[in-house]
Amino acid sequence: MAPRATSRSLRTAGEEARMSPAPIDLGWLAGLIGFKLRVAHEASARVFSHSVSSNAPHYAILSLIKFNPGLTQIALSRAVSRDSSSMTALLDDLCDRGLIVRERSPDDRRSYALSITKAGLKTLDDLKRKVDVHERDLNALFSREEKARLIEMLDRIATGLAR
Repeated sequence: MAPRATSRSLRTAGEEARMSPAPIDLGWLAGLIGFKLRVAHEASARVFSHSVSSNAPHYAILSLIKFNPGLTQIALSRAVSRDSSSMTALLDDLCDRGLIVRERSPDDRRSYALSITKAGLKTLDDLKRKVDVHERDLNALFSREEKARLIEMLDRIATGLAR
């Protein structure tokens, strides 16, 4: 006779973790900034990706291109801390979808200037509405002063570790 499936065996690992009454001892991990940043990032990214869907990586890129017309791929890569080779695939996708255009830079014929299209602006507006909901949820966790201090500290980490 085959073993009977129980409701416990049908739960996902995530459901098990949320239902677990005993906290896990993090040991020395509890005091590591890098570990806490990664856990916070994973939590935020999971909710962000769920609400914004597969277009999540495009939001920052489209925003930066909108506010910096003529931005080069290298400058964009630096702004989002991505290597230019992974940026190429994202930009190819955005070009193929008609959301941005690449034109030879008037200042440097070896590079391309990026600009957002009308379709890109519409996509960005749609994404922004979803991102605003996510940001509202994050903002609810902090006072105005705490948020400003957190952003200041995150900027310090990003610039202090940039090489």
